[in-house]
Amino acid sequence: MVANFQAMHAAAGVAGARVTEAMPPTRTHQNTCHTNGTCIDYSKQGGMTGAEVAAVATAAQANGLRPVYEVGSQAEANNLIAAGAPTSVVVVLPPRLVNGVMTPQISAPHFSIYAAR
Repeated sequence: MVANFQAMHAAAGVAGARVTEAMPPTRTHQNTCHTNGTCIDYSKQGGMTGAEVAAVATAAQANGLRPVYEVGSQAEANNLIAAGAPTSVVVVLPPRLVNGVMTPQISAPHFSIYAAR
């Protein structure tokens, strides 16, 4: 996955984009992919534009990876899609109820990039 990711990162060309989580994970995740080394989180400060999401998605898919851009609201998703992000990669993970408190599922918009299945 490392070689595929390096090629994706170079091809996407998004200034300021970097790996923000990998293996071993620095926090608890819902998905075990960070523990078993089959995914990374990838983003940049302040999130990506629709065009940047599109560039990363295209580069990831061209390098055998599965990109998912996670946002916290439908409004964020709508804005990105209107700005050129592919609908197929943008996923809304809204806050959820945890012990009676609405809790964000993500800390900031970001890509989860998975090894191809």
